[in-house]
Amino acid sequence: MKQRVEAEINRLVTIFVKDQASDGSWSYPFETGISTDCYMIILLRTLEINDEELIQSLVDRIVSKQGENGSWKLFYDEDDGNMTATVEAY
Repeated sequence: MKQRVEAEINRLVTIFVKDQASDGSWSYPFETGISTDCYMIILLRTLEINDEELIQSLVDRIVSKQGENGSWKLFYDEDDGNMTATVEAY
């Protein structure tokens, strides 16, 4: 068992080393839908951090994800949208 765990750790380390950019970073997508953007706007407003450029870019991204039927999706395969994501967006 220990050997299998070590082999898997080594396999993952090899992938991470291969994927690492020259500046030391990784570029892995972390998509959470619009929730993170929505709550970031709420946080910025609550803390009275009026970075309007950032807030507008978040708003633009949220709007760009709106479906033709007016809803937002949490998962791409939700035909009718997602109630929670839509409420968060509004």
